[in-house]
Amino acid sequence: MIKINKDVCIGCGMCNSLYPEVFSIVDGKADAVNPELIDANSIDTVISSCPVEAIELISEKEEKKSKVRVLHFFAEWCGPCKMMEPSITTLENEGVEFEHINIDDEGNKSMNYNVLSIPTLIFLKDEKEVARLVGYRDLALIRETYDKANKEGA
Repeated sequence: MIKINKDVCIGCGMCNSLYPEVFSIVDGKADAVNPELIDANSIDTVISSCPVEAIELISEKEEKKSKVRVLHFFAEWCGPCKMMEPSITTLENEGVEFEHINIDDEGNKSMNYNVLSIPTLIFLKDEKEVARLVGYRDLALIRETYDKANKEGA
């Protein structure tokens, strides 16, 4: 990780006031390495002195940090997985972010998350597991689990 000059914008290289302890360049791309250090004052500084790319970077990091994401482990041949598809589609249409992981294609990912049965839904907040549903679950229970996960730590 290479620290950036606090006087150089991570988006365009122009002068600004971003803090190097908050931002860095990783593999040639800007990254907010310490989003918790982005306080109201530094966000105001970014908005008043940085191009759109930097503002979008901060917004994207903050949104990902506070919003629950659901990992959906499934297989094409799985009957209960197919039964849950309408519920998942409904929630996606309501704005719930799902990452669909076919265990036949991404076996390592299922091992990393200790998925032993499908369908499995893992609810992540700040990239930490806050809830897990295993087996077929109806729309009401999935929505309730998602809402509860969103409230935890808020």
